[in-house]
Amino acid sequence: MVAPVAVPTSSRLQRTEAALTAETAAREKAERLLNESHAVVKDLQTKIGHAELAKNEAIEALRRERETIGQTRAEAQAWEARLHAAEERAQAAEDAVQDCQNQLIEERQARVAAEKALAASQAACKAAEERARTLSGQAATRSPAASASRQAAKQQPEPAPVEPKRAEPKRAEPARRGRQVAEPPAADKKIRRARVVEDSSPEPEPVKWWLNTKPAAKRR
Repeated sequence: MVAPVAVPTSSRLQRTEAALTAETAAREKAERLLNESHAVVKDLQTKIGHAELAKNEAIEALRRERETIGQTRAEAQAWEARLHAAEERAQAAEDAVQDCQNQLIEERQARVAAEKALAASQAACKAAEERARTLSGQAATRSPAASASRQAAKQQPEPAPVEPKRAEPKRAEPARRGRQVAEPPAADKKIRRARVVEDSSPEPEPVKWWLNTKPAAKRR
């Protein structure tokens, strides 16, 4: 603060100098205030500039954060889609494994059934072989007796032909109750004897057809 100047009253020159001095002091004060106001304005402008820079930086950071959030959301959606696809693949794999297990169970059951059928067929083949051996043994035991009977039938002399006798008239006999059995002629007896000889011939040996059949292949 400038000290007040004493205004002289005796002389006009002194009054003028005093007014000039007061005006100079007021001017200096005004210039000083103006400089201070300029400094304040500069300071405020600097602060405003800093505030604008901070605002711009905040806006840019917000924009970057929004972009980052958008990218994060997109990546999260992509990961969710991948997770869903992985779950679907896992479910499909589980279904395939279940199908393979079911097929394996069916194949095992079919294999057991085939093994049972094979065992039954082998048992049937063995039984048939035993039966064939029994029949062949019986045929072998019958063949000597049949050959002996055939030779005996060949050695027997053939019966002499019977001359037909003249039919004499006979009296009519009264009809008897019941049926009369007529004796077969000699020719019928010969035919019957030949049939007996043929029937006594040995039976042919059976063919082992079951030995040519192949057993059923095992199912894998």
